[in-house]
Amino acid sequence: MARSFSEEELFMASEKHLSILRQGVKIWNDWRDENPDIKPDLSGADLVGADLGGAYLREADLSGANLKEADLRGVNLSRADLSGTDLGWAKLSKADLGWADLSGAYLRKADLSEAHLRTSDLVEATLSKADLSCACLREANLRLSNLREADLSGADLCRADLSEADLWKAKLDRAKLEGAILEKAVFVQTNLTYVENLTQEQIDSATIDETTQLPDYLGSPSQEEGQ
Repeated sequence: MARSFSEEELFMASEKHLSILRQGVKIWNDWRDENPDIKPDLSGADLVGADLGGAYLREADLSGANLKEADLRGVNLSRADLSGTDLGWAKLSKADLGWADLSGAYLRKADLSEAHLRTSDLVEATLSKADLSCACLREANLRLSNLREADLSGADLCRADLSEADLWKAKLDRAKLEGAILEKAVFVQTNLTYVENLTQEQIDSATIDETTQLPDYLGSPSQEEGQ
């Protein structure tokens, strides 16, 4: 039977792990190499503006942490728990966030260009004005997310769930939307002219109006049906 830990023990683990991380990336990575079975507890940590480039943070618990303006470029955060984490203005270009939990995370103006976010959970995440250009969001869950004015140009959104997401004025040039769920996704004042693999069925399920720009090959009958 797995042992349950007291709140005091969990707090001590969190403080110990944070102390190691603050000694530098090399010491942190060496410690992780020596303790491959430990999943670091950094929940609630204050890491504002921290330079964590090269840190091995796979499967780490960073839920509720403050990583505002942190440098996480190229960092391995796959399968990490970042739910409710503040990542506003953080640098995450080319970071590996595959299968990570980012539900409810705050990522306003974060740089996620070329980041790997396949199958990540971004339900109700705030991504307004974030740079997601050329990011891989294949099969990601973006339900109810705030993507207002986000840059998704060249992003791979194939089979992603964007239902009820707000994409007001989002940039979607060359974005791939094959098989994406767009039910009630908001595309008001959004240019969809150069989106790839967009279908009439997807448009009919989304929320558009006269300000939405569509590819020439698509009509907009949904506008005439109460949109």
